[in-house]
Amino acid sequence: MADVDGAKVGFVLAGGGFKGAFEVGALQVLVGAHAMVPDVVTATSAGAVLGTVLSQGRTLEECRRLIEVAKGDLMAMTDTSRVFSEQPWLAGLEGTSIASRIHSLVTEHGRPDLDDDWDQLVASAAADLEGGSSAEHRGSGAISGEGPASGAERRAVADRIHPFEKVGELVRSVRGDREHGVGRSVLTLDPFEESVRGGTDVGIAPIDLVAVARPGLQLRLAVTALKARSTRYITQDGVLVDDDARTPVPDVELDLIDGMIASASVPGVFPAREIGGELYVDGGCLQNIPLQAAVDLGAERIFTLVACPVKPAKKSVSLWAAESLGYLSMQLDNLAVVLPDGVTNTVIEPTIDVVGSFEVHIGLMNIDIDYGNMRAVEVMGGLDEAVVPIATAASDSITLHRQLCWQLEDHAISSGTMHGDVLDRLRVLKRSVQAGVEARTALGFAAPEGADRWGQTWELHAADVPAHFPADLT
Repeated sequence: MADVDGAKVGFVLAGGGFKGAFEVGALQVLVGAHAMVPDVVTATSAGAVLGTVLSQGRTLEECRRLIEVAKGDLMAMTDTSRVFSEQPWLAGLEGTSIASRIHSLVTEHGRPDLDDDWDQLVASAAADLEGGSSAEHRGSGAISGEGPASGAERRAVADRIHPFEKVGELVRSVRGDREHGVGRSVLTLDPFEESVRGGTDVGIAPIDLVAVARPGLQLRLAVTALKARSTRYITQDGVLVDDDARTPVPDVELDLIDGMIASASVPGVFPAREIGGELYVDGGCLQNIPLQAAVDLGAERIFTLVACPVKPAKKSVSLWAAESLGYLSMQLDNLAVVLPDGVTNTVIEPTIDVVGSFEVHIGLMNIDIDYGNMRAVEVMGGLDEAVVPIATAASDSITLHRQLCWQLEDHAISSGTMHGDVLDRLRVLKRSVQAGVEARTALGFAAPEGADRWGQTWELHAADVPAHFPADLT
């Protein structure tokens, strides 16, 4: 399965919740267009879910099919009522204001914002921390309020608690402070786990553990050991190994799915996983981009797929949150690996956010898949380096305009009414999308399947478009 040059191919799949949709699009290009079949896969959190699915394959045909399986799994996860379950204490509060507040904090904070005003973004974030967003604010994505006038005031805002940490405060105010030594969680992955184990079908394809364990591929799923405060990995054989990605941890029994669930167990949202007497959580706490493990396993031609912007194109609420939690610097540290002679690492990354980590709108995730596809085509295109930044700007512009289209469409579908001024605005945005696709194609970059319709038709939505709405948006 080595590359055509004889090099050992490695895929590094980063964490990022539902932002993992970007990685699906990138994989479509690596495997589908460039016939890459990995010898090594290292993965974290959302990447661990995708990586486990892909690691069932050994041939190009198998891998191409499995990427579509992974895409289907990701889309199925937007039906959260089937795939995730509430912890009993939260289910008991159904219908109360505090339950609504917790759901809002988990699923809506971190939604990418489309406004460029940094002061207003900081002010909005501060308001969220103090009292939460209004339904109108959350629905429109608009930023309101006047921002702090000085850098000192901005730093003071940045020092405050982040919205996701606010979840922990609300949980503790309801029932106790700790659960098994760690903060209580809001949801569980139980239905998801039952489905991947071949039990109750919630739309997630079962994992064939025998297929994953076949010779020909090394898999490492990153998990964070809370007590040891270190990264460990679960192998394709279901063996827990230390941070060198090779040395087995003694006296531990588990299987690969235990590792996949642990790797995706975001603290405060999902419960920690107990393995061998130790509690494990999301590998992204320390190794969101497990590049070092791929190097340690001897990968020579590495492709690193990043779900969250490492070098964002603009300031936003989600960037503010990432900076305040040290997330950006952690990702940079993960990427700062000294490569042995002859080893290459090709990074495919977004520069804008399309979805929040726990935002589950199927249409936005579909846009993010297409964004990952475009960015991978640009990175892998082999065209003049002077052209790539132009194409990158075009794909960012296309994606941002599609997000704006989706928002306008979503509001109209929700209300059942299409006002004339909204339709006019939507058509202007659609023309911008079409112009961007044409400009990018003229530069020599292939567009994702269906791109010729982005400027003409509705984006994907969970609800049907009302029959009295226009079908043609040109």
